[in-house]
Parts: sequence; structure tokens; C-alpha cells
Amino acid sequence: MAKNYFFCYDKRLADFLRYEKNIEYITKAYADRTLKKFYLFSVTDELNQAIKEYHASVKSGKKVTENTLV
Repeated sequence: MAKNYFFCYDKRLADFLRYEKNIEYITKAYADRTLKKFYLFSVTDELNQAIKEYHASVKSGKKVTENTLV
């Protein structure tokens, strides 16, 4: 069975997942070609729901900060 991973290059989203939703990443690293930092998460239903919630809040104009969803 293949394991699915979510590579997150958005620090605000990664912080939202960690601090607001208590979803821990597997590791953080830098992409070889771009040297951009990314956070690696296991794909779960909880992760998918949290990402949808984050994008809905951003789309609706609500401000998402590191520790608070306003």
C-alpha cells in the first residue's frame, strides 16, 4: 500500500495545521532544486478537512495567524 504525503510549502498553512489543528508534520526540509523549505505531512481525512477549512477562511477574507483563526 502506497503512503500519501502532502508537501506544504506555505508556512502559514503549516503553522495553522500544527498550532490550530494539532497536526504534526513528519519532517521539514529544503527542496533540492529550489532550496525552498517544505513541511511533510501524512495525508489523512483530518488533514484534508483542516486544509479545506484554512482555504475557506483565506478565501472569505478572514485573517489566519500563527496561533489564531480570526
